[in-house]
Amino acid sequence: MNIPRHYRGPAEFLVGGIFGALLFFAIYGFSVLDPADIGWCLAENTDTGQHFIGGWAFLRDPWRWPPGIFHGLSHPDPASIAIIDGIPVAALAVKLFRGARPEPFQYLGWWGLVCFFLQGGFAALLMRRISRRFFFRLAGIFFLVMSVPFLTRYPLHTALSSHFLILWALYLTLGKWNGRSAAVWTALLVLASAIHPYLAGMCLPLYIGVTLREMLRRIGRRETGAIIRMILNWAAATAAVLLTAYLLGYFSIGVESAGCFGQTRINLNGLVNPVDWNVSSFVAPMPCLPFVENIYMGLGLLLLVAAALPKLRHLFRRRSSLWRRHGLTVAALLAMVLFAVGCRVCLGRMVLVNFLPPQWYIHFGRIFQAAGRFAWPAWYALAALAVGMAGRIESRFGKSTLVGAAMLLQILDIGRGIAVSSWAKNYMLHEREYVSPYAGIRVPEKAKRLCHSADDRDFCDVGFFALKNGLVTEDFCFSRRFRRTPGSSALKRLLDTGEVEADCIYLFTPTERAEIEKRHPKLKGAMISTCGRSVLIGGEAESSGNTQTCNQGK
Repeated sequence: MNIPRHYRGPAEFLVGGIFGALLFFAIYGFSVLDPADIGWCLAENTDTGQHFIGGWAFLRDPWRWPPGIFHGLSHPDPASIAIIDGIPVAALAVKLFRGARPEPFQYLGWWGLVCFFLQGGFAALLMRRISRRFFFRLAGIFFLVMSVPFLTRYPLHTALSSHFLILWALYLTLGKWNGRSAAVWTALLVLASAIHPYLAGMCLPLYIGVTLREMLRRIGRRETGAIIRMILNWAAATAAVLLTAYLLGYFSIGVESAGCFGQTRINLNGLVNPVDWNVSSFVAPMPCLPFVENIYMGLGLLLLVAAALPKLRHLFRRRSSLWRRHGLTVAALLAMVLFAVGCRVCLGRMVLVNFLPPQWYIHFGRIFQAAGRFAWPAWYALAALAVGMAGRIESRFGKSTLVGAAMLLQILDIGRGIAVSSWAKNYMLHEREYVSPYAGIRVPEKAKRLCHSADDRDFCDVGFFALKNGLVTEDFCFSRRFRRTPGSSALKRLLDTGEVEADCIYLFTPTERAEIEKRHPKLKGAMISTCGRSVLIGGEAESSGNTQTCNQGK
């Protein structure tokens, strides 16, 4: 069937999207799309549970200004739906239908499907600008969707699974600059800011590279009007991103670093090392220092990179037109790779270079502490180019045969590891009915607050128990810290003074209980042991017993 030229792009986008959606259903099934099915979100107290609890608290809270902030998880201070990695663009859309959704409600499953669909769709658009042959464009879709950085991200970090934004940015960098593309770039940056700040941080250098290239070209031609339009575009894009950040509550909350610069980074053997995710059926994880970002390519893609290496070297030769047309884009990709490597350059367990960067660089790096993620754009660019260049090599076995063999090898290498990985298995085989292990705690009518310290072992269970019983919490485990009101913690006041507030239910860790019993012996008989924590119900001087039921089932 001969498809008209102007329909071919949308048709290939749809083909890529369908492939991504089919892969999503093959791994996760259909039940994750049920908004009322929350068990898979809360399995094992992972980051997915953090995102679900934050999104649920945001949906339950009344509308506020700016619309991205909410109360309930960090009393008395507000929190931001962006801080909790709650996919603000989806959360704001769902919140519009407050009376027409079940309680509790999860939208992470549908967002996963959207990410897989758009991953395939934008992979198709990107490959249209790299390869002229339909078969190799289909192969590009396959490899860009069967990507280890993408497949190992969902559902652990649902917002960060939006890799289609990176593919979209790479697609735009290969196109012509005009008024329409300028508007699309602005929309992309706004959308990335409304999904996850890391993704906005990856798209921004590509945008800067493209616009600087065009600016230098206009200056060389002395096109004053075009230069003014470029400056206005920069101003409009900057204003739009800042406005988005304000509406999502970034400036209202005051985000601080939750760790150190380079908390996660890439290893120099990362492309051939599946590290500790065990996604490869043939390559064992190689020893390396901890906190390494997984950028393993898979044996099929590595085969294509090796086969296309002569063509890639020719493409990057000194006098290649690539440098004239896309030199600043390549520079932006390399800059992000250097940032991802960090100040400790490692090959396996060997530290090759260890240096102390300037203080301003460290401060900037702390904003994006998981610096290794910034290698993703270069990973996708290399993968797409390898497939495109494979269509130009001279092979005695035939180019199509080589690419087909590489696709089969990729499936054999990472297919089984992705399908039965610990994360995927958890979300496919868990018990669907979730019951908080703290469900046996009696909640008096006067109780309004749940006062506890953040504990990575059970923060999802604690957050669910609080929201289910209409309580606010003081210290939820957010993905990033933010500035808090000094002295706002009722738990700290109890530890310091022994003052029990009547509207509080207190949860203590064993260490905190020992400290309280040491400082305030009169409270010893009022505490209840449950699920590895100790409970103190404010306003009750005595307890009817020293234990309550701990429901271990989920």
